[in-house]
Amino acid sequence: MGMAGEVAFLEWAGELGSGPNIHKLTPGGDGGWDVVTPVGTVDVKTARRPFYLFREYARAVQADIMVLAHYRGKGKPVRFMGWEWSFVLLACQVKEHGHGIKNHQLKQDMLQPMAKLKLLMQGLPLCDKWADIHQE
Repeated sequence: MGMAGEVAFLEWAGELGSGPNIHKLTPGGDGGWDVVTPVGTVDVKTARRPFYLFREYARAVQADIMVLAHYRGKGKPVRFMGWEWSFVLLACQVKEHGHGIKNHQLKQDMLQPMAKLKLLMQGLPLCDKWADIHQE
């Protein structure tokens, strides 16, 4: 399931012409980041029920940006819910959701839109374009 989000992100980013480089796609863990982009490394978090973007508590994170992806089943396209800078998640609420693992969590509806990440990856100045995109 996780790899479906990573592959979908590579396809999405490739359409932008930004030429991201894949780090690795490995089942069971990727070392903290999946893709290198012009604005930093990206870790794609894929879930069947993407209510929150999680960052593990008290663990060093390698990625600069974290993207939340919705896996809707085999054969259905992955949907991106949004993204956030990984350091921002450090200021978010910490909660345990089972298995003894604590996570910083950010609600899906609080994530930054993918349109903003697209502008960043294309190297466009946000001050000129963001007002128009934000109203979509």
